[in-house]
Amino acid sequence: MVGELGHPAAWGGGSWLSREQRKGAEEALNNAYRRLRKEEVGVPEWYGSFPSSQELTKIWSSLVELRNTLAHCAMIEEPLRMSTIKNKAEEIPTWLQSLLEGTADHVVYGRRVVINLKELYGEVAKLDELPDYLDKAQSLAGEGNDVVLTGQAPVWLYLAIAHTLHGKTRRL
Repeated sequence: MVGELGHPAAWGGGSWLSREQRKGAEEALNNAYRRLRKEEVGVPEWYGSFPSSQELTKIWSSLVELRNTLAHCAMIEEPLRMSTIKNKAEEIPTWLQSLLEGTADHVVYGRRVVINLKELYGEVAKLDELPDYLDKAQSLAGEGNDVVLTGQAPVWLYLAIAHTLHGKTRRL
């Protein structure tokens, strides 16, 4: 289910490859940036509940300023100085790494999703709970991602999940 501004109802849900989802996320980021600049704009509730929303807003703000200076060849009211452009460009990987710290591999790992099947069922996999396992695996995998299945699990569970994810993943 998709909520306000295209945000999936639960983190990790929805397809981040979807143009609608990306547009909603970008709109939320832009509104958070505008609010940081003291503009009166609404930021969706889900954005504020994101654990790193303040840090993300600051990073987005820096990226917007960097992008605008470069895209407009410094022909804007407040262009960044060349030394600032260089420093910010060199800091981008560090900023992004700081956002990923503490994020589970199954949520964000580029476009690679690792699903440990053992975590789906606990101690003993039960055939009568297969629909629940399939739902969980689909939710974790998303759509269009590279998915790696790993962990201790019966062969029937591997096969059922692989069959369920066929056609929904880029690569399995």
